[in-house]
Amino acid sequence: EEDTKGRVIQVVGHRLLVGLNGIEWHKPSLSGFLVELERSYLANHYHSAAHGADCSNALTLLVQSLSLKDTLEPHQHAAVVIAGLGHDVGHPGRTNPFLLSLQKHPV
Repeated sequence: EEDTKGRVIQVVGHRLLVGLNGIEWHKPSLSGFLVELERSYLANHYHSAAHGADCSNALTLLVQSLSLKDTLEPHQHAAVVIAGLGHDVGHPGRTNPFLLSLQKHPV
């Protein structure tokens, strides 16, 4: 995350999404989306923006390794990347049993 200067979702997301064939992105809209996605992550040690970027990279590698790239439409491939980037947005950094023990938090 040091190399991205705290903008890991923006840097990784831009790199992965702009590199997809078959999609012409409106760059200001894409950048704005990635900024808002990054801002939506809560500060915690594991379920962080860096973790989201790691997961998106792993999903991209999985798509390539399994040759799914040939079977996915470009918008489906973009959805996989975006799902990885944002899958832990808003995660409070606690386990479900802990949250349930509070009996106030919707899990």
